[in-house]
Amino acid sequence: MASLSIHPLWLHQARLSSRPVRLSQSVALIRNLKGFPFSTQAPTQSRKEVANQVLQALQRLPNFQEEWIACPWGNASHAERALLKTTVPLVQPCDETVVWYHQKSFLQIITHDEDHLRLQSTKPSGTLKAVWQSVNALEEALGMQLTYAFTPQQGYFTSSLETLGMGLQIRVLLHLPALCFDQQLPALIQAASEMDLQLGPLQVVNDKVLGHLFYLSNRVNLGTNEKTLLTHVENITEQLVAEELRVRKEMLTQHATFLQDTVGRAIGLLKNCYELSFEEASNLLSIFLMAIDNGMLPKQQRSALTLLWNSLSRENLSELCKKNIPLSEESRMRAQIVKATLAQWTAAFQPKVSHGS
Repeated sequence: MASLSIHPLWLHQARLSSRPVRLSQSVALIRNLKGFPFSTQAPTQSRKEVANQVLQALQRLPNFQEEWIACPWGNASHAERALLKTTVPLVQPCDETVVWYHQKSFLQIITHDEDHLRLQSTKPSGTLKAVWQSVNALEEALGMQLTYAFTPQQGYFTSSLETLGMGLQIRVLLHLPALCFDQQLPALIQAASEMDLQLGPLQVVNDKVLGHLFYLSNRVNLGTNEKTLLTHVENITEQLVAEELRVRKEMLTQHATFLQDTVGRAIGLLKNCYELSFEEASNLLSIFLMAIDNGMLPKQQRSALTLLWNSLSRENLSELCKKNIPLSEESRMRAQIVKATLAQWTAAFQPKVSHGS
């Protein structure tokens, strides 16, 4: 299996966006081959036949051997499987599951997760339409070699009712710490649901949203078309970004002492910790990132901070240190890495805000 550390995808390159709030956008097209049951319902021989047809189609892509790398689930170690589940992500992998990724772009091809094929791209910048165009071009190229399960009346057949029709999945990753502090998320989650969208936490630990990260995604495919749906999600995304930035500005001008105290405590804990859980590190670094985006701390440290943030999960720690870290040592090792990284930064970490009335 190819090493998962050789490509920036595996460090969640989606979170390295230079833009505040909107960290990445992902578009996936779901396809199944005609005449075969869905992957989760198929016998082993059927899955192998589908995998063989897909591989033959992939091998006809230009420069396939030089540009695409395979990560087979069946040959992956425990740490590699955990990394694949979180970065791709995978939902119901099996022995025939393979993740292919393109070395020169953000394109990925996943075979035999919930469906036969998922073609996706996750980018830290650009528009949803641009991301969709790159995935759509790949889908059309493979469609010249494969026969997809499709009818004019129902569209593309998929294992989920949410993707039945166009087989389109849209997902935007958002960093929303100010809206979390302001307790506006429940109302926004309800409003998104009423517009056939889902606004939900990326990960919840002990009833807290890890790193204040949320995703906005579509819930339906039927009754619309790709461009209309992409525009709809794009518009709602920009409204959420604007609301997060509005609340951040309000915190800077009207709640300066609270914000300065919150950021200062986060910096103090990160610089002086001896043990640090992944949950605590994610939430503290999230506050740190908001301070940088608000102009309270130097912006040149943003890329280093996001790289640090992405390396602190158990699986990425093992990749970073090139050794298997015992569970008993995980928190201590994480604290050492954070302190060593912060010590290298020369700026004085004193958050600055303008006090309003």
